[in-house]
Amino acid sequence: MCLDRTIAPLHILLQPRRTLLPMSHAYTILGIFCAVLLFGLAACEREGPAEKAGRSVDRAAKDVRDAIKK
Repeated sequence: MCLDRTIAPLHILLQPRRTLLPMSHAYTILGIFCAVLLFGLAACEREGPAEKAGRSVDRAAKDVRDAIKK
């Protein structure tokens, strides 16, 4: 058995490996994904009935506190 046939030729071993995407493109895609996610979360500001009720309770408590101070 010849030993040189079991080892890959040197020019094949020295070639750079090709990846699916170059790293600069991968970071760009990751950055765009994070930006979309953050903007999507920031846009979710619809107030539900519990938030509206909580705001009115806070206002009522402030009005009572202001009336007591006077």
